[in-house]
Order: sequence, then structure tokens, then C-alpha cells
Amino acid sequence: MTEDRAPRRRLTSKDVAAHAGVSQSVVSFYFTGKRPVGEDARKRIETAIAELDYRPNRVAQSLRTRSTGQIAVFIPYISNPIYAAFAAGAEIALAKAGYLTVIFSNREVPAQVEAYFDMVADSRVDGLLLFPFQDDVARIEKLRATGIPIVFVDRTVPIAPKGRPIDSVVVDNEGAVRNAIAHLLRQGHRRIGFISSANATFGTPRLEGYKKAFADLGLVPPPEYIALGGGRVEDGFRMASQLLADVPDMTALMVSVNMPTLGALDAVHRAGLAVPDQISFIGYDSDDDTHRLPERIAAIRYPAMRLGQEAAEMLVRRLREEGDAPGRATQMGPDLYLGASTRAL
Repeated sequence: MTEDRAPRRRLTSKDVAAHAGVSQSVVSFYFTGKRPVGEDARKRIETAIAELDYRPNRVAQSLRTRSTGQIAVFIPYISNPIYAAFAAGAEIALAKAGYLTVIFSNREVPAQVEAYFDMVADSRVDGLLLFPFQDDVARIEKLRATGIPIVFVDRTVPIAPKGRPIDSVVVDNEGAVRNAIAHLLRQGHRRIGFISSANATFGTPRLEGYKKAFADLGLVPPPEYIALGGGRVEDGFRMASQLLADVPDMTALMVSVNMPTLGALDAVHRAGLAVPDQISFIGYDSDDDTHRLPERIAAIRYPAMRLGQEAAEMLVRRLREEGDAPGRATQMGPDLYLGASTRAL
């Protein structure tokens, strides 16, 4: 015969405070981040949480503080290593600040994008990290009106001058491509193929970088050396195959999107061309452990994880310290990793 046991009383922050030997207000500051907590107190609180197996009551916290303790991260494709690394970096920084990360991968499907913006507008999160697209401007303005803080990531889109400030952490996509093409031009290449995204929001700056590198030498690249398309591996294979067929005198090829880089490199190999002896090649990749290209392949290395951490830290500062202060902008420049896939003519 088993004995009936009374249900275990739900632990509260008072229990954590008593176990840690600190005041309840210090425990509250630890969870909300409204005030700094000393290193000794922080360690004692974390030890108490672990020993008591304490789980904060998020619903009660939300009602009391009007904060959900959750941050939304909108990314186009979770299957893309660059976006996955960004989300991982953001999650690390947000967890350190006491926030949960809610990741939305919308695959650029309009209905999903709309639904996710509506969910955030309903105040189910405290803030948003967003890779903005031009088509999102109306949704962004609607969300700004609710007062939810937003941080633009990678690039910006035009917004109304009035309204809640929007911070941004952008990547110098134009400068990165310009630098890579300049490297090929210095090696004597002039017939340089270029593959990029047809999406104007981030494809246009990269295409401008390609053109400006030529313009720096008083040159204009022929349009037949340019291919714009989708962001999948197969898109890169298709565009590279077409360029190799249309302009067989091409001596170098640059791909400025990470997944198409893999397909383009495959197309070069299937065409029987040796890199770099018969064609020089520069791709696009992540700068962390998620990078997919062989080490010998030159590439613009995108700072995905660092970008996620910086964007998250910027949003936390906005939530805790900056209020309605003017929007802040930070720029990160991808590094050009030269590898061994280009050669001088």
C-alpha cells in the first residue's frame, strides 16, 4: 500500500533568496537584469537555483513586470549555416542576459512572415532581431507603433524618421565584394564572372561592390559576366554552368552568396576546370565552425556568430538602459580569406 503524498509546494524566488543567503530583491535583479548583481551573489544564486532545481514562473513574471523574458529572432532559413550560426550567437548572448530565444524561420513565405509579425505585435516577446527585406517595411512600421524594440541585422531598409528608434548591426557587403574583386583585378583578371542574389535588399549592395571595383580602375564589367538568382545550392550550379557556357573565356569567378557557392564550385569541377590553374574562384562562407568550403578555397567569410552576439547585446542594452535614445548603428566587415584558389595571370 502506498502512502498519499501532498503535492510539492512550488518554489519561489523567496526560497532561492533564503537558500543563497541574499535578499529577495537581489534575486529579482538577477532575473530581470534591472540592476547589476555582484559576482559573489550571482554565484550563490546560481548555486541555489541548481540545488533547489528552481524554475521561474514565467507567466507570473510577465504579469508582474510586463515582460515575457523572450526575444524573437526572425531568420529566412534555419537550414542555411550562416543563419543558424547567427541564431546560435544570439541565443548565447540572450541566455547570458536572462532571456529565452524564440527562433522563427519563415522561408520567405509571405503568409508565414505575416503571421510571425502579428505574433510579435501581440506582445508575446520583448524584442525582435530581424533580417529586414524591402517587402517588410509596412509590417515593420506597424510593429514600431506597438513600442517593441527592433534591431536590424545585416542591412537596413528605409523607415519613417519619426517613431521608436531602431538599432542596427550591419555587414559591409558592398565593401567586402569590392575588396574581393579588387584582389582578382590586381592579379590581372578582367574577365571575372559574378554570381549574386536577385533579392535587391542584399543582392544590390554586393553587385555594386563588384561594379565599383572595376570602376576604381576606370573599367566597366560586361553584363554577360553577371548572373543573379536564388539562394540555393542548385541555383549556384545552374548560374555557374550558364556562365561557363556563355562566356568560356572567363578567367575568374566570384560567388557572393554562401549556398550557391557550393553549387557553383561543383559546376566548375564538373566542367573539368582546375582551380586555380584554369579558373580562379572566390566564394562566400561563414567565419566560424559552420563554414562548408574546403580550406584552400578563397572566400569572403561572413561573421555570422559574432553578428548574432552583437545584435543580441544591442537589443538588451536598448531594453535595459537606452529606452528612447536615438538609434545606434554598428558595422562589421567580413574578412577576405585568400586560401589557394586564385592565381595571377
